[in-house]
Amino acid sequence: MSLDGSPIPRRSRAGAALFLLALLPFALAVWQWQRGESRSALLSAYEAAATLPAVPLVSLGPHAVPDGRSVALMGRPAGAPLWLDNSLQAGRPGVRLWQPWLLPDGTAVVVDRGWLPAQDAARRLPPLTGPLEGQWVPLPQRFLLDGARRAAEGQIDALDAQALAERLGRPLRPGLVVLTTAVRPLVPSPVRPPFDPARHYGYAVQWLLMGLALTVAAFIFWRRSADEC
Repeated sequence: MSLDGSPIPRRSRAGAALFLLALLPFALAVWQWQRGESRSALLSAYEAAATLPAVPLVSLGPHAVPDGRSVALMGRPAGAPLWLDNSLQAGRPGVRLWQPWLLPDGTAVVVDRGWLPAQDAARRLPPLTGPLEGQWVPLPQRFLLDGARRAAEGQIDALDAQALAERLGRPLRPGLVVLTTAVRPLVPSPVRPPFDPARHYGYAVQWLLMGLALTVAAFIFWRRSADEC
């Protein structure tokens, strides 16, 4: 009912509902744009950190957040390497070779030696020796299906960091050192975070257009209802 007691036309009610509905796409557009901005800032920070001179990882403290900076390692390898299965690179299936590494301060870290095509995973590779240099990045976050192998040895789908720390008998640092150079046939693993801010900007534009379309539809309903009065 309107203020004077007369019934509100159905077109007017529909137009008002569309105006309210149009607010949601506009809110989602703002949210996606903000996500794109935050991820662009993160990528810029990674790129800036990678250009700085390498610092000893032990100087950062045992709980240093992996932020893409260049680091140098002393120490020695610890036991057998790990093979991270189902690792795509340039669209090709393969594995990443991870080597547990003991640092002089009594902690341990995982070193990414590089990537191999799946058919070359059985090749014998030379042992890893220091000193090393690479980028300090977070461990890959993976969506795991039932039956996936989260472990600390052999061929794995994800790393069980706690089990590896127990196996080594040392605290394990919360990241991964991806070597800057790789010994052939290994190919350096990617260090760029696996997301694209452009996708969020694209989603923001899509939601914005949807909001504009709903706003136009609501305006048309409102004009038609006004003409009927």
